[in-house]
Amino acid sequence: IDNTVIAYETPIFFTRERPIEHISIEDEFSLLLVDSGIKSHTSDVVNDVRNNWLESKVALEIMFSQIGDITRKARASLSSGNIPALGVLMLENHQLLKKLDVSNNSIDRIVDAAVQAGAYGAKLSGAGRGGHVICLVDQGTQAQVREKLADIGASNIIECLISGTIQG
Repeated sequence: IDNTVIAYETPIFFTRERPIEHISIEDEFSLLLVDSGIKSHTSDVVNDVRNNWLESKVALEIMFSQIGDITRKARASLSSGNIPALGVLMLENHQLLKKLDVSNNSIDRIVDAAVQAGAYGAKLSGAGRGGHVICLVDQGTQAQVREKLADIGASNIIECLISGTIQG
């Protein structure tokens, strides 16, 4: 999936066994990509989630379905330009990822600090248990969110402005 995004140079919507779809971005928004400072191995996290699924298939299938619903709603928020709604969805997704045991205290601390400082939303990125957190901010709150993150020790933060309608 990562290679496909890079090759197309546009955001995509991916569903297994379906053609890749491009995502339309209606309104610009800013992201802060925050390095948690923790390295994790995707295979370890995936194996743990799989083992948990084998033990509790019904409960995890419900969570997977909820994550899918959130993803579809997030796509609609991007297409309509409803950035605050996207932030709420990010937080809902992060709560489910916590229940799946793919977050950790460091990641949760970054998410909480970003939201307390005015971010619309934040969530872990990638497999989890380390890596990065994505924080959705606007131009009015970006500096204060960045400052709060620095106060809790986050030192590697990348700012990204996402703008324009992507044609697919």
